[in-house]
Amino acid sequence: GCTAEVAQNPAVVATTANHLLVRLKLAPCAVRSMHLHLTVDELTLVLSGVVDVQQVMANGTVSSEIIGPGQTSVQPAGWVHQAVNPSCTEDATFLNFFNVS
Repeated sequence: GCTAEVAQNPAVVATTANHLLVRLKLAPCAVRSMHLHLTVDELTLVLSGVVDVQQVMANGTVSSEIIGPGQTSVQPAGWVHQAVNPSCTEDATFLNFFNVS
């Protein structure tokens, strides 16, 4: 499953007037289910492990991008997306940045 690193808020690390930072951990073989954000972009930065960012682009094309530590992926507002930990032996930890202005 997907677990929070910070107590109870699901993993909110920092907020400003225009941005939100969330830290998430995916257990081995776990999936953060398909979802979308209608008005905010999301940037994923992997801290440890690997994450397969799967998304449906505006033209309907489905993409899959496997990123590791220090690598990023952007999910624009309105794109359906999910995060998958393709490793069945180690956790994947990542930060999500949102522009909430």
